[in-house]
Amino acid sequence: MKKVTLLTISLVLILSLNSCDQRSQSVNADGYTEIKTTEFTIFPNDWNLDKNLSTKWVFTKNISSITNSIETNGFVLIYMKAGNAQTWTSLPYTFLDRDTKGNFFSTEYSAWWGVGKVEIQFTDTHPTSPLKPDLATYIKVVTAIDVAPSLMPSKKEYSNYENAKKILNLKD
Repeated sequence: MKKVTLLTISLVLILSLNSCDQRSQSVNADGYTEIKTTEFTIFPNDWNLDKNLSTKWVFTKNISSITNSIETNGFVLIYMKAGNAQTWTSLPYTFLDRDTKGNFFSTEYSAWWGVGKVEIQFTDTHPTSPLKPDLATYIKVVTAIDVAPSLMPSKKEYSNYENAKKILNLKD
C-alpha cells in the first residue's frame, strides 16, 4: 500500500512540476495529499535594492498556495535556476568566487517565505564592487499538505533537487 501511495504522490509531483511560468497547479490524486507548484521568473530589473544593505537585492512574490495550513502542517520547497543553468538548486545557495585582483567574494541566493508570499534575496559580497543579479532567475515553489505522516519523507531529503527528483522519480 505504501508503494502505491508513494507512486501516486510521485506521479502527482511529476505532473505538478511541469507547470508553466507564473502559474500554479494543484493536484490531489491520492486522497490525502495536495501538492501545488508555482514557477516564476525574476528578470534583472525586477530586483529591488535592500534599504539597509547595499549589497543585497530582494524580490517578493505573492504565492497563494502558502497558507496557514501549509505553515502549520505542510512544507515549502524552493528551487532556482539562474541564466542558462540546466539543473535546479535548492535555496539557500552560495557560490564562492575570486576576481582578477585575487579578492575572494560570494554570491548568495536565499529564500524566505510566510503565509501568502515568498521573498528571494540575492547578496554579492564583493569588497569593492558588489553587483546586482544580471541574469534571469527561474524560481520553483512547491507546497504540500496533509501528507500521511508515515509516508512523508523528511524535509532534509528534499533540500537537494536531485535527491528529491530521485526519491520521487521526477523528470525535468
